[in-house]
Amino acid sequence: MFIFKRFLYFSLFAVVLSACSTTRIVKPLAKKELAIGLDFGGPLFGFAGTTIPVPLSSLSAAYGVDSMLTTFGALHLTDAAFGLIHLEGGVVRDLYKAKPNIPKVSAGGTAHFMLDTWQGNFRFYPQIDLNCYWTYGKKRMNYVYFTLTNWFDFFPLAHNQPNRKFYTPNLALGHTFANKHMRYTLEMKYLTPGSPNSDLIPSYRGIGGRGAVGIYMGVSYRFSKREKIITPKF
Repeated sequence: MFIFKRFLYFSLFAVVLSACSTTRIVKPLAKKELAIGLDFGGPLFGFAGTTIPVPLSSLSAAYGVDSMLTTFGALHLTDAAFGLIHLEGGVVRDLYKAKPNIPKVSAGGTAHFMLDTWQGNFRFYPQIDLNCYWTYGKKRMNYVYFTLTNWFDFFPLAHNQPNRKFYTPNLALGHTFANKHMRYTLEMKYLTPGSPNSDLIPSYRGIGGRGAVGIYMGVSYRFSKREKIITPKF
């Protein structure tokens, strides 16, 4: 029971740090394009004499409203397995049109809704992302990106203590390989940069005793606007 509660605390703490997945959408989808994705990974921490990521996972879906605007939603699977219902929904938009060889900037807004199944506590956390990405390759489908995530916590209490930190920035550097249907993403985050981590449980791996470094992977399948999702007939 102690191990269960301890691991659950790890998961909840990581979620509050908005460290649940790769940056959900960086480059908007094409108009009427649908994508289904899975994400894995989390902040690195010391466990059994080694360093591993917190095993967070999530299932997501995204839809291209037009060539510059995409909506998305997600369910966090690991948290659900431990009694925390964590849903998110949001939008991302390119801020301007540019030639293919010019870096682009997109901005996204996300709403996180959390409900624990033990006491019925509910929380809402807004998040704002600013992404800079550059596409490359023959068809310019691959891209590298940098993201500044802005996580807000307006509740007066955090972890049963007075909340003195209403804003948390996180940094991310990632790369996405893409083809006609698939996207494969590898991302590294630096969570809560500047915050001391020496007194935290678990022992997060940061930089100079501050923050936490996270490793994440994501894979998604895209259905183009000309394709239909075929359902079997019986």
